Amino acid sequence: MSMSRSLALAGKSLVSLVLLPFLLVRLVLQALFLTWVRAFEQLFKLTKRGRARFFPPEIYPWTSSLQEEWSQIRSELDAQLDTLDSAPNYRDVAPSGRPLTQEDKWKAVVFRVMGQPIEENLRLYPKTAESIDSIPGLVYAMLSVLKPGMEIAPHRGPYSGILNCHLALRVPKQSDQCGIRVGGEVRHWEEGRMLVFNDRHTHEAWNHSDEIRVVLIMYVIRPLPFPLSALNRATLRLSHLHRDAEIERIRQLAIESGKKGGGSQEAPAQSAG
Repeated sequence: MSMSRSLALAGKSLVSLVLLPFLLVRLVLQALFLTWVRAFEQLFKLTKRGRARFFPPEIYPWTSSLQEEWSQIRSELDAQLDTLDSAPNYRDVAPSGRPLTQEDKWKAVVFRVMGQPIEENLRLYPKTAESIDSIPGLVYAMLSVLKPGMEIAPHRGPYSGILNCHLALRVPKQSDQCGIRVGGEVRHWEEGRMLVFNDRHTHEAWNHSDEIRVVLIMYVIRPLPFPLSALNRATLRLSHLHRDAEIERIRQLAIESGKKGGGSQEAPAQSAG
């Protein structure tokens, strides 16, 4: 073995030894944080509707105005329908979701990740961008497209300090063929109406119709009394640390999708009402 190769191997070993304590500390901190999250969540059960699966949309004041604007958001979606096939698969947007499906029947157009905008998608949906920008406590937003025959396997969300809010934009005519089950409760989407639920409960969704289903999904900070509300926001801020790589990966997916789909850069004409 040459002297230069020996020195290179020795250098790599030394770097590994130096980095090992930092990696171990990081793993310990991650384990402690997860332990805190699971213990903290138990306190939510002591609050009003603490154990609820579905919530009345009125717990968020902004839901009424969003429902009033739904047809304008739907118009933007209709203008981009031909580009949805080129949108990323959800399993690529969220690799942790890969066990839920290996099919290309669940598409995602992401607008915000951990509060950060994905401008490449937002510029194609200016009215949608305006509407979600006015939502306080918005953590994540995307269009979720379920193609005909798609089934999302039962799973649980990572944290009950945020609630999953759906605004239905396109629902199959046979709405009973398309639904969601959360902790044993089944609901069906209605166009222009909101569904709000805690996806920390085991949930699944399906589209057994021959049409697509599209909802605007928004993860929003859960309303809680003080001091739980402050602790919840602090917990979310900690969970968002060191996530720049994830945001950049989703941004690159949006750029690649735009190149494939050639989405219209012009805002669609807004419908009345």
